[in-house]
Amino acid sequence: MWRVKQFHESYKDVPKLSAMLREISWTHNLTIFSRCKTIEEKEFTFVVMHKRKL
Repeated sequence: MWRVKQFHESYKDVPKLSAMLREISWTHNLTIFSRCKTIEEKEFTFVVMHKRKL
């Protein structure tokens, strides 16, 4: 539950990522969440993954 809470708090103010977040697996979300430090890095990674349909 700790990760879910942390995940929610990190992305609650970034509505444009919410649709993309639902399209990739929880494992991919956690990987991005733990490796990318800024919202910009996370957004870039989500966009690339979304285009590649991972």
